[in-house]
Amino acid sequence: MTHEVLRRLRGSQSQYKVAEALGIPRSTFNGWESGQRGISVQTAKILADYFGVERTIFFEEKRLKKGQKRLKSKHGTDSAA
Repeated sequence: MTHEVLRRLRGSQSQYKVAEALGIPRSTFNGWESGQRGISVQTAKILADYFGVERTIFFEEKRLKKGQKRLKSKHGTDSAA
């Protein structure tokens, strides 16, 4: 789910730091990460570019589980995929 993916990609970075880098309010990023707001295809592209992953990762329905392939974002955080 999108919010789980965002939490994992963000890693130890603060929501504020990521939101600032993307030029959006922290509350907007928080809404995506908490699952209260959905993201558009355009937003998925922006997030994917920032984290260095494919944008399709935000639209996969399967739940992330331990032991699955790890994705490393260009910002040094790991994500299970």
